[in-house]
Amino acid sequence: MLQAVNKDSQDNEFLAHAQHVGLTLREAVELERAQIDPTKILNLKELRARAQEKKITLVEAIRFDRLQIDMDKFADLDKLHKDRIDPNAGQTNFGAGAVNKVHKVVYINPKDGSQEVRIVKPEKEEQEGTAAAAEFIGIDIEDARFGKRNIATRNACEQLGLGNLVPDATFVVYQGQVGLAMTMAPGETMKMGKTRLDTPVDSKDSFELEQFTSRLGWAETDEEKASVKKYFFENHGLYEKDGQVFQAVKTNKLFKESDPPSIAAELQKQMMNLQFLDCMTGQVDRNPGNYMVDVDVKTKEVAVTGIDNDFCFGRKMTDLDNLEKNKQLKKGVWLQGKPPLMDEELYNKVMGMSWPPLAASLEGLLQGEEIKTAEWRFNELVAHAKSLKEKGLVVKDWETWKSPPDEKNPNGKGVAQFLLEDPAETYFKRDCAKN
Repeated sequence: MLQAVNKDSQDNEFLAHAQHVGLTLREAVELERAQIDPTKILNLKELRARAQEKKITLVEAIRFDRLQIDMDKFADLDKLHKDRIDPNAGQTNFGAGAVNKVHKVVYINPKDGSQEVRIVKPEKEEQEGTAAAAEFIGIDIEDARFGKRNIATRNACEQLGLGNLVPDATFVVYQGQVGLAMTMAPGETMKMGKTRLDTPVDSKDSFELEQFTSRLGWAETDEEKASVKKYFFENHGLYEKDGQVFQAVKTNKLFKESDPPSIAAELQKQMMNLQFLDCMTGQVDRNPGNYMVDVDVKTKEVAVTGIDNDFCFGRKMTDLDNLEKNKQLKKGVWLQGKPPLMDEELYNKVMGMSWPPLAASLEGLLQGEEIKTAEWRFNELVAHAKSLKEKGLVVKDWETWKSPPDEKNPNGKGVAQFLLEDPAETYFKRDCAKN
């Protein structure tokens, strides 16, 4: 009984104080449910005005303030406002990174009914657990600011003229929490593999298809042929379409010898660009599951997109070469080092850049020491780019390029051969060429 009286007394005191500072009863109740003490919010009136301006709750405005997120610069509370979320679309717990779960959210434009799909990751004030890679490169897990690091990565990507090599990202409100909303990247990760549905029955690329053709030829009756067909269709991923038999193969090899050479060339180019960007940002978590690859054989279009850009811009990340030591430390460091080839368009962009504009794009997202370390990496990569140019390793046409000739290769090497035989580690060699 006494506990109930004390609880009622505390509630009344809380509500009385809330009303004293001008809060409505609804706002006071929301603060109490969120376990937020209004007496400890020094800029409460300002946040209340901001909440009304942005059409969010006071609790949500306070959470933006605690995370030190500038709602004007780094949040979209208009086009991606919580009121525009389609409750019947999307998917909660769509996936999970090393630290946070993510959700697929569909926003509706009220003017024309068009949809925009975003992947939303909660931005937590305190991260649960630890991430060795983050601490190893100098990210304080208690002040990780992962969402800001994703936006900083996108800003660096734009400064380098690399388009959608990483997703666009902005802060939103989702389920009453602050979250990072990222554009949904097309394709599949290298960890997931790529389903190829275009391998015909007469192809020599598939042992199963050859076996199917052979055994079907041995069958003498329709019953025997049906039995062979049923076995291979159920056990080896074969299927029939328009009277022809194909095989659906799950593989990490995203292109075949029969594909247009431009597909391999574009994939190699974009993977080298991603590796350069990751060196710029100090991204150490680019494992095979943290980038998407979309290959369209018919249109010959390729899109590589680096996702889950949390573990980057660490204040200690000044080692882009001694990666073997990093791997031995078993800290989850996946960066492969500075790329051994560089696209000519990116080279020209870097040569025409200076540090101040890039630094300005990181302000408000990173801390001083993190920006200073990023400047060091930028200077390292400028020097690396100049070195590649001097060695003839800046590529204009990835389909026809040849390396400078040597005794063993008087005509030079193509891109694929060069990347396979060069001692430098690359995402391409690690994830594509070995499959």
